[in-house]
Amino acid sequence: MSGNGEKGFLDIVLDGVADVQSKYVRHTAILSTVLTGRSGGAVRVTDFAPRFRQFGCVFRPLQLLRIVKPLAGLPRITCGCGQRTPMVNCFRVIPSTAL
Repeated sequence: MSGNGEKGFLDIVLDGVADVQSKYVRHTAILSTVLTGRSGGAVRVTDFAPRFRQFGCVFRPLQLLRIVKPLAGLPRITCGCGQRTPMVNCFRVIPSTAL
């Protein structure tokens, strides 16, 4: 969500992955990815940004949700999240001067 892959990651890794197929669900903010392993195991990872109506307004919280569902065999996955590089002073505003 930060727009820079170096700032952070949220990984789902299938052991022995052999194939990856991704597609967007038409007219939605949903990405569906199927990971297939060499041993026959498969898993679907569904990423989406939630939207909902409440109090007459549409809410779009700054969130990314992920659903992981086994499809075939006994897929073994590794999940990880964190920062690739340390973020120092990430909220500090640097003033600029325009002439």
